[in-house]
Formats: sequence, structure tokens, C-alpha cells
Amino acid sequence: MPNWVITKIYITGPEDKIKEFEGKVLRPNEDEDGEFQRTFSFDRIKQRPEELANTISPSQKPEVRKVKDMQGNEIVVEVYRDIINDWDIQSAISRGETPPEPIPCNNATPDQQEELRQKYGSSNWYDWNLENWGTKWDCSESTYSEEDKILQFQTPWACPQEIISEMAGMFPDLRFDGSYADEDFGSNAGYITNGGAYSLDNLSEEACETAATLWGHEGYYDDEKKEWVFDGEEDE
Repeated sequence: MPNWVITKIYITGPEDKIKEFEGKVLRPNEDEDGEFQRTFSFDRIKQRPEELANTISPSQKPEVRKVKDMQGNEIVVEVYRDIINDWDIQSAISRGETPPEPIPCNNATPDQQEELRQKYGSSNWYDWNLENWGTKWDCSESTYSEEDKILQFQTPWACPQEIISEMAGMFPDLRFDGSYADEDFGSNAGYITNGGAYSLDNLSEEACETAATLWGHEGYYDDEKKEWVFDGEEDE
């Protein structure tokens, strides 16, 4: 499992430009309670080519799996990890249904990989995401406050610097300022100024305070020990 990074961005500028941002970038959704909310996806800023969706990353390999049919007989099925899930195959067979066909992998051969590199600069979804979004996956847990104009989301391992920079370029009349912090407390934290992301020294007072604010930890920074003291630790 990755470390998750919270990014919180304050959006300021002319009201009409903020409305334009909200209309172009945010998706209207209905939550489980039937309430309207706006969510965020990197695809709204820079959409990944559809052809790269059905590719495997450099660390993934096509595999052959054996599953059992309703009579207990083994069936050999080709599986591309992350393109079709073993559970989907086995579940279909257990219900007496025809298992889904593996989705063709678009970068299984060197020729396919080179063709994709020529067209998109990357031969797989993983490399493209890192180069164009700054993280390996799209964001999750996204929220937007229409009242305060605050956008917040989580990403694996890193703050999506490329997306933030791209967003600032799309809306030059707006400012995008804020902060980010890794769940690994005090590490991989930083601030965002007008679309640029800048890191703070690991375990510095500012990095710890940023992490505490974003992740909701109470405590204080001990100047002598140069570390964060969480509430309750001083009594132990």
C-alpha cells in the first residue's frame, strides 16, 4: 500500500474566473445521502490517452492462470494483471456465467511499446501518469468547498506538482496556493504558491506543523528535541 499525501489548495481570483474553473474542472456528483457535491479528477486537467488505459506498467507481466469451472475442471485463462481481475473470472464461473474475456493489452510487444512512445511519449499508463500528473494514480477523497473555494484530495506517494502547474496555466487569472503532507508524519511535506509546489525539510518545524494541520494531529514542536510531540505523549 502506498503512503497517502493530502493536498489542500486555496483558489483566489475574480469571481467569474472561479466560476469558470468550477464549471470546467469540477464534476457534479451526488453522495450516498443524496446531497450534491463537486469532485475533482486529473482527467479534467490533462486527460490520459484512452489507448494507454489497457496497458501494463513496466513492473507487470502477462500471466496464465488456472481457474475451475462449475464441474471442478481446470480452465487455463490468460490474464493481464490489473486489466482483468482473477476474482472477476472465478466469480463469473461460480455463477455459471461465461467468464469475461481478457482485455487486449496494447503494449505487450516491443513494437507496440515503441508505437505508443512515439504517439504519447510513454508506452504505458504508469509512466504517462508520473510524467503528466506527477503521481501514479488519479486523486481520491476529493472535496471542494464552494463557500471557501478550497480544493482538497489525496494522492499516492507525492503531491501532483505537474497537475497543479498545468491547472495554474489553464487559469492564469486565478491563484492556487496551499500545502501538502505525507501520512509519514513530518516527511514529504511542502507548500504551494501560485501553482508551484515546494518541499520543506523533513521533520522541520514547518513540515511537522503542516502535516499536523492537514492530517488533524494535535500537539506541538519540541525545539530542543527537534521533533513533534503528539498530545498525550508528554505524559507517558
